[in-house]
Amino acid sequence: LFTNIVDGKGRKFEIPVVVGALAANRAVYSVGMDASVEHIQAKWDRAIANPVPPRLVEDAPCHEVVMTGADLQGLGRGLDALPIPARHLLDNQAYRFPGIEGPITTVKSSRGCPLNCSFCGYTLAQGLRFRFRSPDSVLAELEDLYFKHGLRHVVFRDPIFTTRKDRIHAILARGMTELEWQCETAVKTLDRPLLEKMAAAGCRHISLGVESGNAEIQKKHCGNKLNDLDHAEEVFKACRAVGIETRAFCM
Repeated sequence: LFTNIVDGKGRKFEIPVVVGALAANRAVYSVGMDASVEHIQAKWDRAIANPVPPRLVEDAPCHEVVMTGADLQGLGRGLDALPIPARHLLDNQAYRFPGIEGPITTVKSSRGCPLNCSFCGYTLAQGLRFRFRSPDSVLAELEDLYFKHGLRHVVFRDPIFTTRKDRIHAILARGMTELEWQCETAVKTLDRPLLEKMAAAGCRHISLGVESGNAEIQKKHCGNKLNDLDHAEEVFKACRAVGIETRAFCM
């Protein structure tokens, strides 16, 4: 736990910072595993000893399809051509997230990250090129999980959810207010008007890649995602003002 916090401009903050504590205590595991602290080990041991076998189906809505070139371009193609996940095959009540009451589900509305941070696994798995689903495609999945499966909490798993602000504005303009959701994104892709709309549309939490306040480290390892410390401070303050909780990812 660090208490002597100084930013790149030499300003001091009375805010303690903990590093590497996502699952640093049993209370966090208790929430994530939906088990009391004293029963964590027993539940863990049962899971290891009794792995869930894969469920084989004869006629699944999802198949392995590889699309390249022109097949990825145009309305209804690319990521929009992928079917909505078959959540009816899952026990949707089993998926939980620390700090959220009730079941959650994840939604991936885009892939790829152009920032290319040296330590991040997103680019290794998804590449640098940003590809995204249309607002119609995203909203169709949100409607499906809400009306067909009764889910109310969504965690967007995009590397940088607000890369294309126009796309996010279009999604928010057509609804999401009945859901509570959270996302990951970069400070430099946010501003007060967008945050106000996100909060009004049900956003309750944003995880922000801060990494470091050191300019040299930012350029060398962090995709220069935090090149304006004053703007970063404004974004965090704006989040608090509109009622959005924040988490800062730090190297």
